Amino acid sequence: MDPMELRVYETTKKNIFNKSDKYIVPLYQRAYAWSDDEINQLIEDIWGNESDNYYVGSLIVYKRNDGFEVIDGQQRLTTLFLILSFLEAEMKQNLFFDCRKRSNLTLQNMIENDSNKKINESDIEETLYYGKEIINTKFTIDKINKEEFKKKLLKVVLYRIEVPEGTDLNRYFEIMNTRGEQLEQHDVLKAKFMELIDESEIRNQFAEIWEACSNMTGYVQMNMSKPIREKLFGKNNWDNFPKFEEYLKTVSISNEKQRKRKTDDFSEKLNLILDSKPDEFKLDVLPKDGEKVRFESPVNFTYFLLHVLRVYIASEELKIQLPRLIEDIRLLEEYNLLFEKKKIDKNFSINFLDCLLKCRYLMDNYIIKREYNEENRDGDWSLKWLNKSKEETAYYTETFETKHNLMLQAAMRVSFTSPKIMHWITESLLWLYKLGKKKPSNEEFQEELKSIISKSVRENLFSQNNYENMGVETPHIAFNYLDYLLWEEHPRKYKDFNFEYRTSVEHWFPQHPSEGTFMKWKQEEVDNFGNLCIIQRNVNSKFSNLEPHSKKATFEEMINKGSIKLRLMAEKTTESVDWKDIYETFGEEMLDKLATACDFDRNV
Repeated sequence: MDPMELRVYETTKKNIFNKSDKYIVPLYQRAYAWSDDEINQLIEDIWGNESDNYYVGSLIVYKRNDGFEVIDGQQRLTTLFLILSFLEAEMKQNLFFDCRKRSNLTLQNMIENDSNKKINESDIEETLYYGKEIINTKFTIDKINKEEFKKKLLKVVLYRIEVPEGTDLNRYFEIMNTRGEQLEQHDVLKAKFMELIDESEIRNQFAEIWEACSNMTGYVQMNMSKPIREKLFGKNNWDNFPKFEEYLKTVSISNEKQRKRKTDDFSEKLNLILDSKPDEFKLDVLPKDGEKVRFESPVNFTYFLLHVLRVYIASEELKIQLPRLIEDIRLLEEYNLLFEKKKIDKNFSINFLDCLLKCRYLMDNYIIKREYNEENRDGDWSLKWLNKSKEETAYYTETFETKHNLMLQAAMRVSFTSPKIMHWITESLLWLYKLGKKKPSNEEFQEELKSIISKSVRENLFSQNNYENMGVETPHIAFNYLDYLLWEEHPRKYKDFNFEYRTSVEHWFPQHPSEGTFMKWKQEEVDNFGNLCIIQRNVNSKFSNLEPHSKKATFEEMINKGSIKLRLMAEKTTESVDWKDIYETFGEEMLDKLATACDFDRNV
């Protein structure tokens, strides 16, 4: 059965809790247990959503005579009940807890909302009332308007997925519980692709390769069983471009007895997800509890799939228009456009998996990560290549002989901190993907990355009429690319420079001097690019109101480790020179350097 869309709230005032369907939380499920963090996050996600549809998770159920038994998703379902109760929506009790009288009485009281009705304390389920109190506090502190929030709820969608009749529910719940998380959008997407594959052996291989790609904590080869890894990447080393087409030829699909009857039962395919048991294939590379992973990807698997979708659409030259923002909540919505557009045949899922695996290989070897080790718990930017030693263990070498590609990507990584706007990853992957098996040289990839970052600076900075005087609105990418260009000119002088999350644009000469201390500049002067610097947010409050000489003396250590533009500003701040006499000339010099690198004519 295909997943059913459940609208949490509708314009007709109908909602998921005043319809005929009943939901029963079985006794083997734990009681309601969400705390401040989970409840507040759900409210923030709904309140901040600007999309047409906001997918908040899956509800895995089993059809009983008296309703739907909730196997997975009951914490989120119950929280939505508490939110609608707080909003005084029209509800009836269609959410029940098996053999939990207090929980059911508490829910009933919330629906009736009768303040005059007295309830014995012994009949109250405290966790439910506490959950509703968290909601009340969140709305009060954040000043969230109830009616506006209801409008946001109109876009909230749950997917209800029924497991097949005859499923061993205890085993099913045990597996879901072992996963430690609710079924994600990418799980549903995986099932949709697997549904198109007839051959059971191909389905099994699809499942393992998909799962290997989904673990973003290391390199994809390390997530595979040895036989599959060697067939895909080679026996002598693990760094060959994946030989996916050759590998498929080794998988027998000719024996009709191995062919599984194709079915439209989506739930049956969902079982394949749970039966794949990817953990039994994993090598011992995952961190223990409390430990950081060695390599941290810039995006999670859901966002990675959105990048892959864009690469696939471009490489197949499909006329599908996707939103500019890359939003994880749109994963199924965007992939549905692909399913509608692409001619679905038996090779569709395989062709997509080929693209997914190759993109993951390229992501691992050519896209920047954060690397952690015992010597540096804060992590370093990393652009490394996976190798295999004679002892069958993995080791890593630098992907390129110089740091230029790493520094260019680091500049973009710290500028575009939200995964929603990391378009540079899509553009980089697409360029690499089109190369096929050819390995890019250091210079080739460097030029491509410069092209990507230059385009971004033109769009975000030079397209503005007042780009010379944007003040705190000056885009971070302009500062960071400028720092890269300055580093590129003098790599030895700035060998200690590193891109960090400097997220606060500040004025070297202060915008608001302390009253009576020194003369205030005109706004267009203080906002000039030559007077601006970028620093870490945790020092901006102390940094703000001091004049340049005091800043140089007070923040010497921070400046010496800060952005290169900031270091140059400090160098030019001397007792013999008035900063107001040189800031504008300095700004012009820096803007000219940026414009030249971005092929932008400032005189037009």
